[in-house]
Amino acid sequence: MNEWIIAAAAAAFTLLCPIFFTIYLFTDLYEKKCCFAFYVLRFIKLHGGYAQPYHGGIAFHLTDKKAFLLPFGEMISANKRFRILRGFRLLAYSHVIEIGSAADPGKALILAALAQGGSAAAGAAVKAGRKCRSFKSDVLLHQGHDVAKISQRTILVFNLLLLLCAVWKLFLRKILEWSAEHEKNRKKTESK
Repeated sequence: MNEWIIAAAAAAFTLLCPIFFTIYLFTDLYEKKCCFAFYVLRFIKLHGGYAQPYHGGIAFHLTDKKAFLLPFGEMISANKRFRILRGFRLLAYSHVIEIGSAADPGKALILAALAQGGSAAAGAAVKAGRKCRSFKSDVLLHQGHDVAKISQRTILVFNLLLLLCAVWKLFLRKILEWSAEHEKNRKKTESK
């Protein structure tokens, strides 16, 4: 009897224990390149790579020889696919913006001030809505160099139960899509 209680408590703890998912992004606007890495529990790397724009969308380079092309038209419809991740809670966000201009240092200073002001306003809004525990931002001003870089870290928290529900929802959606397609094809063959 005690084994069942211990097993049920261990299962409940495993399903409800928080899991931290960290996303690192590094964007260099001059090189038009965005590097990314995904970690679980801050030290287990899931995947990494970089993204670059191409004439019709964005190319995600997952390995040296493999890239995933995402056209701009599909990005608009992709918003519906990511609604399943609504249960992930934003725990912390931080970014560092690096700005510099060799030709016009005054312009870089104004951009840095605007970036810091915008970050402060965004941080206040996020914290007021209690949607994030920690929001940090910094701006680095480079003198004598043309620089436009953004480094970001986002920490999301979820639990295994939420992830299993999301996978189940995706599975059911795929079954419904397959069933509708199968019914549509069946009606086409019957009408001929």
